[in-house]
Parts: sequence; structure tokens; C-alpha cells
Amino acid sequence: MGLLIVSANGQSAVELDPELAVKIRERAKTKRVTLRLRVSQIEAAKEIARKKDIPYQTLIRSWVAEAIRREQEGRA
Repeated sequence: MGLLIVSANGQSAVELDPELAVKIRERAKTKRVTLRLRVSQIEAAKEIARKKDIPYQTLIRSWVAEAIRREQEGRA
């Protein structure tokens, strides 16, 4: 995954690997936010994430997405 070097008619060109291009487009759809959480909340999230073998930021992001989905469905 990365850059592909393509040569056509003696001309060199650089193209993004299609998988990398998809990842870049997906990342462009996100926005960084800052949250202040209690240290105990962060530590708890890290422990749960460790048990699930995923990054804790990914876990928190999934929790936020699930809470939004429930709110939108009226089941909060």
C-alpha cells in the first residue's frame, strides 16, 4: 500500500494506491474534536479497549456513534 509509479510513453507519473486513496477520502470525512473526560473515565475506556484489542479512541468513537443512533431512534 502506498504510491504506485506508472510509466507511460516514457513519461513517469505517480498515482496513489487505490486502497490508500480510499483511506484518505474516508479520513477527510472526519473532524478532530477535543473532549475533557475524567481520568477515571479514560482509564476505564483504555481497559475495556485493551480487552477488546482495539484502540481506546476507536472504542469511544463507537460509543458516541451508538448513543447518537439511539437518540435519533428515540430510545435514549
